[in-house]
Amino acid sequence: MKTIEFYNNVKRHMRDYKKNILEIQENVEINKKTYYHILPPCAKKFNILSPYTEKFWTFSKANQIPIHSDFSHLNSSQALCFNFFFPLLDSEKKLSENKKLKCLLKALNIPISSDYQIDKAVFEYKQQNKSEIDFFIETTNEIKVFFEIKYTEPAFGTTTMKNQSPCKFNRILGGNFKNLIEKDIVEDGEKTKKNYQLIRNIINIGEKSYTVFIYPHNNKKIKYQAEHASSFLNVESKNLKDHIIAIEWETLLRNMESALGEDYYSVFCKKYFPSLITNIL
Repeated sequence: MKTIEFYNNVKRHMRDYKKNILEIQENVEINKKTYYHILPPCAKKFNILSPYTEKFWTFSKANQIPIHSDFSHLNSSQALCFNFFFPLLDSEKKLSENKKLKCLLKALNIPISSDYQIDKAVFEYKQQNKSEIDFFIETTNEIKVFFEIKYTEPAFGTTTMKNQSPCKFNRILGGNFKNLIEKDIVEDGEKTKKNYQLIRNIINIGEKSYTVFIYPHNNKKIKYQAEHASSFLNVESKNLKDHIIAIEWETLLRNMESALGEDYYSVFCKKYFPSLITNIL
């Protein structure tokens, strides 16, 4: 399946989901074109799944989480990110006692000693270079995990920066850029620009740091880019290639079904991955 075919299938599914599950009939018109998979402004909050809708928005406001301009799109990857990770966070217990996030790290095969606790779990984690990470986890033994979430995007992002000089990218991306990435890419501003989002995520890896790309099986372009991300590493950094984790949503969800709970797993998959459940739209 080509990426554009996957995208169109998701849009059709979201059109039906909005009408049949959310029971929202109003469509959105932008520049005289009607979009059936976008929620009207008054219903934007329902892009967060029940039973977490109200809890999430209270949490979001309290933590000042920035909301993307396209959040009202039912195929928003930010909404997908919130809908997957927030139920893992939502607990009466302290974050340090959170077993669901530990289950997630285990599902990703991240090697961590058994005596650790979760120290941080942050949406839209802001880095020193001002870029934002979709979701970030840090443990008490200083393991850091950076998540990049994809759904229907046609590819990883480029950058629109006008000045594409290697010096500018070195300044913005920091020391890990030239320490980890192949020299021919570091010295070629055009190559860096073309692969900017991938590189920006890759350079977060280290001896105790991991980057995780999560994407759908049928988004072939994103899948290919994520699975070949380690090819950007220079020879000296190849020992860290296992710190770049590329995993399909479908695989991760099967491993996380018990942590999410049977009922919510069904609700989540019905919206995003109906092929994983038998009772589909």
